[in-house]
Amino acid sequence: MKTRFLSQLCLVLLLAGVSASAFGRDFADDVIEYFDSVMQVWKSQRLENALIKSPKDMAVYASLHEPSFPLNKLAPDDKKRFLDNLQFNEKGLTSFYYEPLLTLEPADRYKLLSLFGFERLNPTINNSRSDNKSCIFGNQHNKCNDYIGYKCVGKGTCQSSAGFICTSNC
Repeated sequence: MKTRFLSQLCLVLLLAGVSASAFGRDFADDVIEYFDSVMQVWKSQRLENALIKSPKDMAVYASLHEPSFPLNKLAPDDKKRFLDNLQFNEKGLTSFYYEPLLTLEPADRYKLLSLFGFERLNPTINNSRSDNKSCIFGNQHNKCNDYIGYKCVGKGTCQSSAGFICTSNC
């Protein structure tokens, strides 16, 4: 499934580049806009299917999967810092403190983030530093979806905060 998706992505990007030079900028913009819409659908499906969308979900899941839960591979203080800084709204996870996750193996971090529908952030966390404040996964309209170095402080409002990621659910 991933291979097919990546193949399609490469084809779309190739077509966008070829069409920009052969057919003019409008066609290329249409292809890119279509790709953005496909990615938004994919992202929303991942978030809708997330297993953890609230503190209650988090508590239930952690208790049901205690032995193999990746979060239990964290040191007790790191686990507490991560859990204490999870923020949710009606859409799901809005922000989290990622620095404790840096001690996890990438595969365990991926498993943990996928429970919230945010496994796509794993490479970003792996290469991050708390002083790096930037947009993650922006689209052609320069609308940012997730911000590293920011925390959700209200609906649609991310505020600078080292070690946090403000998600598209904010």
